[in-house]
Amino acid sequence: MKLLSLSLIAMLSVIVAGCDGDGDDTTTTTTTTETTTEETQTTATIASGSDTFHFSGDPEDDRVLSSFSVFETGMLEARVEWSTGPLKLDIILFHSGSGAAEYAFNVESPATVLTEVTQDLLDAGNGWQLLIDTDIASEVTVNFIVRFSPD
Repeated sequence: MKLLSLSLIAMLSVIVAGCDGDGDDTTTTTTTTETTTEETQTTATIASGSDTFHFSGDPEDDRVLSSFSVFETGMLEARVEWSTGPLKLDIILFHSGSGAAEYAFNVESPATVLTEVTQDLLDAGNGWQLLIDTDIASEVTVNFIVRFSPD
């Protein structure tokens, strides 16, 4: 998203909720609106945090970074960075209501996953999860942020 130099921070009327995956860390929920004289862009940060995870090497051994809800159509963007552990991870943005998922497999840090929140997905539920996975036995420290831009 292009950020312009003239911006006004204001509250956004999107209802969002977030929590982290394991309870060891806090997840910050921040909502902002960026307005410029050229165009209006609204982006809500709905989850962010940092955590360390231990992987056994089992391919089914994924970890939830954050669980959150989205209540309107728009675009979800999840960005994950890591500097410890394996060079590449799998990043998954999972919709729990429909089972739909957007994947970024075997990607290097930083990695971004985008998905559109459609009315069909909202009709199936509003719960989402951001997950990471690796089949390499390791300890991984990650930083992540999830942003939402309504239609």
